[in-house]
Amino acid sequence: MQGNRATVPARVGTSLLAAAKHHKIDIEGPCGGGGGPVSVRRTENWVETTFGEGPTCFYCHVQIASKYNSILPEDSEHVTEGLANVWDEEAT
Repeated sequence: MQGNRATVPARVGTSLLAAAKHHKIDIEGPCGGGGGPVSVRRTENWVETTFGEGPTCFYCHVQIASKYNSILPEDSEHVTEGLANVWDEEAT
């Protein structure tokens, strides 16, 4: 399904992988979407370590339109390096 787009409803807090699977979108999630500890910047002065959110293997991913960058948490070095290691120059 590379290059296909889908818009589906989901509850706030649902992962993209869980929402896709719920709506029977063919997306792989070999790690189950679990997620190890990830540092998320909540405000300029508050960085929170989350558990069970974010990527584990960097294989399952989606591309989100850049117009939403202002409302997404900034990528950590861990995420940037992980995506680059798996997807090389395709990582954006």
